[in-house]
Amino acid sequence: TRVSLIVGVSVSLVAVVVGVAVGLIAGYYRRVDSALMRLMDALMAFPGIVLAIGIMAMLGQSLLNVIIALGVVYMPRVARLVRSVVLGLRERQFVEAAQATGLADIHILLRHILPNIWSPVIVQATFIFAEGVLGEAGLSFLGIGPPPTIPSWGNMLGEARQFIREAPLLMVFPGAALTLMVLSLNLVGDGIRDLLDPRLRRRQ
Repeated sequence: TRVSLIVGVSVSLVAVVVGVAVGLIAGYYRRVDSALMRLMDALMAFPGIVLAIGIMAMLGQSLLNVIIALGVVYMPRVARLVRSVVLGLRERQFVEAAQATGLADIHILLRHILPNIWSPVIVQATFIFAEGVLGEAGLSFLGIGPPPTIPSWGNMLGEARQFIREAPLLMVFPGAALTLMVLSLNLVGDGIRDLLDPRLRRRQ
C-alpha cells in the first residue's frame, strides 16, 4: 500500500508540474504552441503501457524510474488540458488589461492565468493518481517495475501467478486491494469534479 501511494502521489505531481508548465507556455505563446503540441501528440500516440515499458527499458528498474516513466506517460493529457483553458483565458479582458499595463508575461501567467486553471487540473490529478497506481502494478506484474525486493501489489501479483493453481488466494487479496484503491480514487475524482463544476452546483 505504501509503495502504491508513493507512486500515485509522485506520478500525479510530476505530471501536473510538468504538464502545467508546458500547457501554460503552449497556450500563451503561439509561436511555440505547434511544436510543443506535436511533441505531446507524439507521446500520446503510443499506448501508455508501451511507452512506459520503453522508458523503463532505457532507464532501468527502480522505483524512481517507474515514477519518471509514468509521469511522462500521463503528462501530455495535463498539458493539453491546461493549454485549452489558457487559450480561452488569454482572450479575456482581465488578461488583455494586464498586458496593456505592461506587466511581464511571467507575472500574468502566475498571477492572472494560473489561479484560474486549478479546478480542472486538480480533478485530472486525482484520475492520474489512480492510473499511476494501476500503471505501477502493471509494470511490476510484467517484471519491469520496482525491484522484487520492494513489496508492491504488482510484485505480489507477479510472484503469485506461478502458484495460481495451488494457492489462488495469493492473487485474490492484492488484486482486490488494488481494485478497491483505484475505484476509490476514481470516486474521489468524480466527487471533486462535481464539487468544482459550477453548472452542477446550480442544478442542485
